[in-house]
Amino acid sequence: MQQTKLSGARWVAFGIVWLLALPVVMGCGSSYAKVTGKVKYKGAPLPSGKIAFIGKDGTEPGTGDIGEDGSYTVQAAPIGDCVVTVITERPTTGAGKGGPLDVMGGGSTQLKEAPKDQKAKSTEVNKDEKAEYDKKLKQFGGAAPGAVKNVVEVPKKYFSKDTSTLTFQVKKGSNVFDFEVPE
Repeated sequence: MQQTKLSGARWVAFGIVWLLALPVVMGCGSSYAKVTGKVKYKGAPLPSGKIAFIGKDGTEPGTGDIGEDGSYTVQAAPIGDCVVTVITERPTTGAGKGGPLDVMGGGSTQLKEAPKDQKAKSTEVNKDEKAEYDKKLKQFGGAAPGAVKNVVEVPKKYFSKDTSTLTFQVKKGSNVFDFEVPE
């Protein structure tokens, strides 16, 4: 008799576990989906920037980085109608304006000569140092720290969800959205 009560309790426990697991098994899933694609501006791939898919119903935006070839991946874009924003940096060139030789905003493009009394360092790099450098290079997307990246500025109206005219309907599963940013 006691064994019958025990097996009945097992069936009740099994039923409770099954009811709790049913939504997961049925695919009751996330309200976010993956979006990949390529962004162009003036007929060429946009070489850098950020892209965001912002749900029209106020859901949390999904964002991603735009690579050198214009490709992007947004892992968690909200499902449904979205406004798409594209934000790029302002190109900087010249002395005192953030150019590659503008260290600390000083504006000088001349390199200072090293003191002559210091011993010259060997230019040989051991294999461990090179492996560590290559690892960090890969970690930072292939760009050496301090490297100048290619920047193309898109019109500012695409920076904001309130002014961007770019839209996309994100569906469950994987989505592909290749587009050109209008001028």
